[in-house]
Amino acid sequence: MTDELAARHEAAAIARSLADGDPAPMNALFADIGCPPPSLIWNPRPEDLELEPLRFLLDHWNQRRGARPMPAYREIDPLDLRPVLGSVSIVEVADGGTDPVYRVYGTSTAARMGVEMTGRSLWTAPVGLKMRIFHVAAYLAVHLRGEPLFTHHVTPTRRPVGQSQRIILPLANGGARPTHLLVGIIPGDARPESIDDPQPH
Repeated sequence: MTDELAARHEAAAIARSLADGDPAPMNALFADIGCPPPSLIWNPRPEDLELEPLRFLLDHWNQRRGARPMPAYREIDPLDLRPVLGSVSIVEVADGGTDPVYRVYGTSTAARMGVEMTGRSLWTAPVGLKMRIFHVAAYLAVHLRGEPLFTHHVTPTRRPVGQSQRIILPLANGGARPTHLLVGIIPGDARPESIDDPQPH
């Protein structure tokens, strides 16, 4: 089995566990990297989110869905998201749910990360393989569970960012399972140099 195929299987397994409410495999992934486990909150409340752009996005999603489990993909109007648009990405869960693709990648996020991911699979992101597994697993878990997820993680490298907070919100397209994800990503400042920082993976 190739490293990439093994990584896809690992991401899928972690996603299933996370969707079932078990963060242990995700925490073990971060232990392998040498980072503290990420904060993972299903169905976060506004008070669980310290950053206003993420609260704004959650409130907008709730308004759009009403009494439904989630709003429709076509109900999301970029004009309504202007206050936070640079931090907003749209992910399509393609290839049977194993290959999330950024259909839109927020301009502010791209500038901070130094990479444009629009139209690209998450498996091509210029980060270590373990971090790709983390990001893919988080998106697949929301695809499986159909509920919002907040993540806050420390990155294994100091630059260009030292941490990142994110909310992942499911969007339907005529069926019960999400086909797209509305994602708010707020990268944190780079960490100062430290001999205790973990090495990239």
